[in-house]
Order: sequence, then structure tokens, then C-alpha cells
Amino acid sequence: MINKEIDLSIVIPTKVFDQSLINCLASILKAKDYYLSLKKSEVEIEINVILKEKDISKARDYFKNEKDVNFFSQGKILRGESHARNIGINNCCGKIIAFTDHDCVVSRNWIDEILDRFNEVKNNPKVVCVLGNHWLYQTYSIWLKLYSKYRQDHATEHIKKEGHLFFIDRLDGRNFAILAEVARKFHFREDVPAEQDREFGLQLIKRGYKILFNNEMVVYHEPLTLKQIIGRQYSYGIGSARWRTTPNWFYRFYIFHIKRFLNKEISLNQTIFTMLCNVLYQLGRLKEKLRNKK
Repeated sequence: MINKEIDLSIVIPTKVFDQSLINCLASILKAKDYYLSLKKSEVEIEINVILKEKDISKARDYFKNEKDVNFFSQGKILRGESHARNIGINNCCGKIIAFTDHDCVVSRNWIDEILDRFNEVKNNPKVVCVLGNHWLYQTYSIWLKLYSKYRQDHATEHIKKEGHLFFIDRLDGRNFAILAEVARKFHFREDVPAEQDREFGLQLIKRGYKILFNNEMVVYHEPLTLKQIIGRQYSYGIGSARWRTTPNWFYRFYIFHIKRFLNKEISLNQTIFTMLCNVLYQLGRLKEKLRNKK
């Protein structure tokens, strides 16, 4: 790791060098230019991409004119997002590390919002992390509208207001930033196949740290097909079974949403779709628990 410390490191875990990654990096470079155009302060920013070894030379050639974009190898065999994110943590020089995924694009003010929020809470040693809006998509199908609302509801239920600030007790790897010194104390669990970001956030909360929520810090995810949505919910359940217990889960996953429908907080379509998402999640958890009993 280089000894020079800079202001912000941005980590992008990815499997391959493709158009999605190109779009992601282009959006981050635009956000960087936008922040520098505001002339708020002089900052040093690096962008670190963690990808398969065979794609590194191709990626470097494409971005050869971008001196602040670095590429690190995951090795010849991919070992998952947690492994890639941990490589990013270990090779970052920034005081703050921001994470997004290769299939996301960030908003123009993304970097500005990250640095402003950390500056706002710099005198509070407990606030070490900022989570942004991560449930928006670049285009929408009817299924994706329902899924986006489901993810939004699931996230905002965890938000609590303290004074003029909002805090949350969970993380999403698509859009958060954390003080580097804290990230290096934890790292991501590489034995968890999904929801590693949620588990990472739980470890922060357990140790008395706080996660600030910033709705203006936005990323947009590539659109998902219905098949991809089903696969994600199922894999989230598998991953959660390794670290998460859900007290009163029947109420939490089903009765609670029926009450919301009866109170006209969500539509019938949204209620049914939410139930289906929760069933897929529970099936994933059940599969993992049965596998562990064998």
C-alpha cells in the first residue's frame, strides 16, 4: 500500500471489464469534475477498480489517460464481492473510502454529498459512515417499479431522526462511504455469499458506531429482469442465514405489510409483490439452514 494519504478513495468491485464498468467510471469522473468545479476545497481523489486479472491490461489501456484510476487484481479465480472489497480497502490511500458497484452510475453531486456529510459530522467520533439512496434504477419495467418500491420501503423503515440528522442501522454496498481507519478494523466477511454489506453494517452498529443516511447521495442501478430479481431475493436469504436472526419474522415479513395495505400505505399489487419477495427470501434461508444440518 502506498504511504501517501489522499482525501477520498472510491472502490468498485467487478468481475469483468465491460460497458457497465465504463459507464460507472465515466459517471464517477463526471462527479469528480463537478466537485472540483465547485472550488470548495482542494482534494485528492483516487478510483480503485478490483477485477479479474486477465482484464486488467485491457482496462488500463482504455483508461490510460486517467491518472487517478487504478486497477487491482482479484486473482485468476474470482472469490466474490467481499474479497474484492477487502482488496480495495487494503490498497486505498484515502481518509474516506466510498463504495459503489460496477453496474451503477453515480449522480453528478455524489462526491460533493459524501465529502460535505463527513465534514458536517467531523466532530462526532461515533458517525463514521454515510449511506446514500441506493434503490433507484436507470430505467423501469413494471416489475422493477414494484421492486424499487419494495427496496425503498425496506430501507427507510430503518431510518431514525436525531435532531436535524437521519441515521440508519444498515448498509448497502452500492452506495456508502466510511472512514478508512474504521473500515480496516472490520473488512467484509468472505464466507457470506450475499448480504455481506448488511453484516458489515451490523458490526459497525454493534461496536457503537453510527451510520448517517443522506438521501441526496444517489446512485442508479442498471435495470434488472424479473428473473434477476427472483435470484437476488433468494440469494439474499441464503446469505442472511449465515449471520442474521430475525425475531418475530412472521409478523415482520407478512402481518406488518398487510397492516400497511389496510392503512392504504401501499397498493394491493405492492403488497402481493412484497409477500413474494419475502417468500423467496425465506426459501433461501431455509435452504441454507437445511444444508448446514446435513
